[in-house]
Amino acid sequence: MFVSQISGYLAWLIVPRAASSVLQSLYYKVVYINPNTVPRSGSQSYSRDNRISYAIVIAVYLVYTVYKLFYQVTVEQGNFYSLLRLPVDVDVKTVKRVYRSLSLQYHPDKVGPGHEQIWLAVKTASETLSDPLLKFAYDRFGLDALYWTDCKTQMDFVLRGLRVAAPNYVVSGLFLAFFSFMQNGGSYWRFYALTAQCVIELSLITHSGVQEFLAPYISYPLTIRELIVISRELLITTTIAASQLGPIIFPTYPDLSTQISQDIEMMNAMMNSINSTIIQIDKESSAFFTAQTQPFLVSSPGGGTKANGTDEPYFKARLHQFLIDQKLRSQPTVREAVEKVILERSTAHNREL
Repeated sequence: MFVSQISGYLAWLIVPRAASSVLQSLYYKVVYINPNTVPRSGSQSYSRDNRISYAIVIAVYLVYTVYKLFYQVTVEQGNFYSLLRLPVDVDVKTVKRVYRSLSLQYHPDKVGPGHEQIWLAVKTASETLSDPLLKFAYDRFGLDALYWTDCKTQMDFVLRGLRVAAPNYVVSGLFLAFFSFMQNGGSYWRFYALTAQCVIELSLITHSGVQEFLAPYISYPLTIRELIVISRELLITTTIAASQLGPIIFPTYPDLSTQISQDIEMMNAMMNSINSTIIQIDKESSAFFTAQTQPFLVSSPGGGTKANGTDEPYFKARLHQFLIDQKLRSQPTVREAVEKVILERSTAHNREL
């Protein structure tokens, strides 16, 4: 039972998200004929559609889970009341009368082999509902209570039933803690709901009259055990659904002052990075300028090497002369004359050799 419960709960962590993605993709294929007009992932429209599809899937899955729960309890499993077609407030005389009638239909001695299991079920149901103590135990704890032969009073059955129910609450509490961790925690209301469920279950077990109160409103004769099972499942299911729908319906926004402080810290970090970059560029440009102007800062007429800014007229004169030389050398006639002189000197040198 615990395995099926846990697998059902874990399905809430996987199925809605996967189904919402499929639903959103199908919606885009139907609505947007041109693929280029489909909202991009991360855009405001895409996020809005994702929230809507997720909420739809959660709501549908919740309805499906509740329907499946009631179907399992009322159709697949059934109880002694539904087997004998009796109401929950039936008296002993009516149970015996119905048993005699059904025995004529299903007793193997009268209808032959093939109906033994039906007849045994009818016989067990009749014996249980005819015994006030067994009826009390069956209504609250189901078929398992029929095997608690060491219980002789109603209090014995109640104490035994509470010991049996304890592991269910341990598993449910652990799952809610795990689910809170997966959802970034901080929601104690889930555990308040679990505590409320424990109180409701204890009240159903120790008090009478609930079945009779619900009988006029529900056509199926629910036992207290079935009401407890339904309430447990509804608690966990609606808790999970609410925890997933809550952030979508009531989104939380970060504190404005905290966001401003974070933005200021980020801007300060960016400004510090920009200042460091500017200082580094200034150093590199100064080094480059020094390297490029070094030829003009040597051998001044007064002797020695001139540092930056120590002899500005001399530096300007050298730079001016350098620009004139470069301009002259770029003239075609000057280049030809220089080449001619170099050629003549090379020829004369070769003759001397």
